[in-house]
Amino acid sequence: MAVPAFKADPKAPGDKEAARASSLKLMEGPIRFKPDLFLYDLEDAAPDNPEFRPWAREFIVEALTTLPFPKGQLRSFRPNDIRTDAFEEDILHVLRGAGRFVDVIIVPKCLYAADVADIQEIVRWARRAFAIEHKIWLEVLIEEASAFLEAERIAALEDVGALLFGALDFSGSISGRVTPETWMEDTTHARQALPVIAAAHGKHAIDAVTSFLPITPRNTTGLEEETFRRLCAMSAEAAAEAGAPPELTVQMEQRERAVALVRRDAENARRIGYAGKWILHPGQVEPVQNAWTPEREEALRVLRMVAEYARSAERGSGAEVVTGSVELADKAVIRSKFWDLHHAVRAGRIGEADIAATGYTWEQLQRTARTRDEGSG
Repeated sequence: MAVPAFKADPKAPGDKEAARASSLKLMEGPIRFKPDLFLYDLEDAAPDNPEFRPWAREFIVEALTTLPFPKGQLRSFRPNDIRTDAFEEDILHVLRGAGRFVDVIIVPKCLYAADVADIQEIVRWARRAFAIEHKIWLEVLIEEASAFLEAERIAALEDVGALLFGALDFSGSISGRVTPETWMEDTTHARQALPVIAAAHGKHAIDAVTSFLPITPRNTTGLEEETFRRLCAMSAEAAAEAGAPPELTVQMEQRERAVALVRRDAENARRIGYAGKWILHPGQVEPVQNAWTPEREEALRVLRMVAEYARSAERGSGAEVVTGSVELADKAVIRSKFWDLHHAVRAGRIGEADIAATGYTWEQLQRTARTRDEGSG
């Protein structure tokens, strides 16, 4: 989830302490929604006011080192474009002050693989200089036509962990146009290519943001707070029937449309091989995470399927009809289904006891899903 690293206080726009308070409040707020990765953004932090960039760097360091992130939540930041004067200081300032808390750097606006290779060396130097022991991964935004043509070379770089599709900037780089309803079709070629390119190099691909945001309705008509909250808990249609003002139902309809769009986009991204999706709003967290994480009942069904296939493979069979189903389970099916199982385990939908009940260990089930014998190249 991307969060700007700077927010000026409108009542005191030039006051550093006021900006610090409002910026840290902005950066802390979404933590309770538990996105898988937090991205603190310097590129979009006061882009038209470079005099505030030093403040934004300080605020990121404070946020990364003091805010109460849940265990296991990845932390990242996005510096400015490598071709700007701000880029190097963004990298060095944040890694010097908070490098031990940084898991990922989001790399914007690269045109060529050589750009990313240079950034890789800068980050490696910073790790040595600042005694940062863990690896810091680079996730590279493919948002320029030239970067798309170099995506294979970028994915091949050792420290690159993922390719991120930047649909809006990419469309602009080719003089295209995208809308919330049609952007997947408008960018089909590039969008569907990235998961293939990333997977070929053992890396992940992350889908672009759905830009129509599920903004929380505001009480603009003077309703009593209890009535307002009661109406907002309903669907837009039910709220209208209950007498909600038209201004409120319009806001609720827009929120419902935004949630439906991000759910549609995320489910499509999961089907075509993306490992996750970039989001901008807390209301996008749940539909996006659900697209990759099956419910417990479905996860247990997949677990039984994988275990049944493992048993049939031990008997020498290469395919098996799943018990109580007409679904055929062969190596290709199991390999695809295993990703659902992986996400379910990661999200805690199934646990160690569920896996142990199959008679196999997690490692044995993983080997079942592989398409090559262990140890082969």
